[in-house]
Amino acid sequence: MEGINEFVQAGQGLGDELLDLASIVQQGGNADGINPLTLRNRLDALTAQQAELLDKVLEDMENEELNAQLKAIMEEKQAILGRLGAIQQDEEQRAGQEARLRELAEWLKQQKSEFAEYDDSITRRYVERITVVDAETIRIKFRYTDVEIDRTIRK
Repeated sequence: MEGINEFVQAGQGLGDELLDLASIVQQGGNADGINPLTLRNRLDALTAQQAELLDKVLEDMENEELNAQLKAIMEEKQAILGRLGAIQQDEEQRAGQEARLRELAEWLKQQKSEFAEYDDSITRRYVERITVVDAETIRIKFRYTDVEIDRTIRK
């Protein structure tokens, strides 16, 4: 509990930092530096090309060059759809992480006193891992942050 109490005390200033981090996570950037709008525009352009090319292919089904172009367009469209799916999944993960960071920041702001006894729900919610460093020391790693606290075990 001492480690959690220290974390809460440190968290009074950490809450704003967590909110800033959540904002950065939310903005996150784009997968591979490519804007989803650019990908969607390219997808629209490919769809228009595909429609035109399909008309030509229907007129001359034996033309291997037209068929190869149509296949290349279809493959590029599939690749773009895959990238858009990955971007959407990344955005959903970032939104979830942002929500967890906001929740932790809010919890830290609400903590005005120290915990007097062990609370399993608090530990499970906010402690990522506890590592035994040696026979006398443990290291507590808190979720959603880089905060780690070493504690000496009292005998």
